[in-house]
Amino acid sequence: MADASIWIALVSMLSVFHITKAKDAAGDDIDVPEKYGDGIVSQPLPFECSITPRSKAAEQLIHDNPPMKLDSNPMFFD
Repeated sequence: MADASIWIALVSMLSVFHITKAKDAAGDDIDVPEKYGDGIVSQPLPFECSITPRSKAAEQLIHDNPPMKLDSNPMFFD
């Protein structure tokens, strides 16, 4: 079930957002540094990127559907 949840979240984000490299003041792409954190699990360090709506319709969808509160997940019942 965790795999399905991650898949749904990822596909939902990619369906409404363009996620690309950030731009510098001259409009050139800023390369993503290949730097990773130390520890048991290696993961990329934070980096800049550009996240923009794919279209006016996607932007409207984003505004019309604010994020759910963490305590109101319909998958969990009392």
